[in-house]
Amino acid sequence: MVGKFFCGTSGFSYQHWVGKFYPEDLPKSKWLQFYSQKFNSVEINYTFYRMPQESTLEKWSKIAPENFSYILKASKLITHSGRKNLESATYLLWKFLKTTEALGEHRGPVLMQFPPSFSDELALDKFLERITPAHRVAMEFRNRSMLENESVRARLAEKNVSFCIYSWHKFPPIFAITADFIYIRFHGADKLYSSSYSLAQLEPFAKFAREQLADGKDVYAFFNNDAQGFAVDNALQFIDMVGGK
Repeated sequence: MVGKFFCGTSGFSYQHWVGKFYPEDLPKSKWLQFYSQKFNSVEINYTFYRMPQESTLEKWSKIAPENFSYILKASKLITHSGRKNLESATYLLWKFLKTTEALGEHRGPVLMQFPPSFSDELALDKFLERITPAHRVAMEFRNRSMLENESVRARLAEKNVSFCIYSWHKFPPIFAITADFIYIRFHGADKLYSSSYSLAQLEPFAKFAREQLADGKDVYAFFNNDAQGFAVDNALQFIDMVGGK
C-alpha cells in the first residue's frame, strides 16, 4: 500500500504573502480556507508560544476540509524548559498530546523542535516515556551530538518517533528512518528562512519521499522559508516533484 503524502508550509498567517499568495481582497478570516485549496497540511507555530485549548482545536477541526491535517508544534515550555523543569515539561508533553486529540481526523503528528542547546539524553528518555502509540511525534534536533548519535535514533525507533530530516545550511541532511512515517522540514537553501530552493536542491528530498511513499510510509514535508513567499513556491514545486497533492 502506498503511503499518504502531506505537504505545506510552516505557518500560513503571513501578511507579506498578500499579493504573492493570498489575493489582496481576501479577508484574513478566509486565508486558511484559501490555503487548504492548495495544500493538505500546515504546521501551526501558534502552539509553540501558547498551549492549545481543546475548544480551539475543535473549531479548527470543524473548518478543515476533508483529508486536511494540522501539525502542532509543541510548546516551548516543553522543548526549551531545561533539566531543572524536566518533570513539569514531561507532564506538559503528556497534556499537549492528549489535547491534540480534539482535532479528530485532522490530527497530524506533533513536532518537537529542540534548541541547539539540547543534548540531554536523559531528558530525551523522559520525553519518550510520555509518548504512546496513539500519538505520532516527530523530533527535530539542532545539536550536532544529538543529530549524529545512532543511539538517539535507536531510542526514537523503539517508540516509533520520527527523526526529523531537515535542510539547513549548518548541517547536511541526515536521511534517517526511525518510524512508520517520515517528517521533513526545509528552513532555507542558503539563508535561514529567507532563501529559495532550486529544483536540483529539492530533488534528493523528493526522491527520498517517493521511495518512502512507495514503501508504504506516510510522508510529511513543510517549508519554513516564508520570506517573500518562497515557502509557497517551493512547497508547490515539491508536491509536483513527489507526485501530486
